[in-house]
Amino acid sequence: MLSKAIRIGCASCEKRGAGKFDALLVRDNMIQTLAKNQGDVVHMKHKLLIWMGRTLPTDHPLNAV
Repeated sequence: MLSKAIRIGCASCEKRGAGKFDALLVRDNMIQTLAKNQGDVVHMKHKLLIWMGRTLPTDHPLNAV
């Protein structure tokens, strides 16, 4: 699910002509910024997965994971 979230996010950035994927999601209030002590990969993945879960339709197969 994480790799799908990254692919969708990157595609969204490219369509909009925006810069970095993570900065765009934060700027658009799609994900919250990470606290200074939570800048590790585990917390980044968690934020992306929350965003992806909210983005997918409720009947999407990845929501069952």
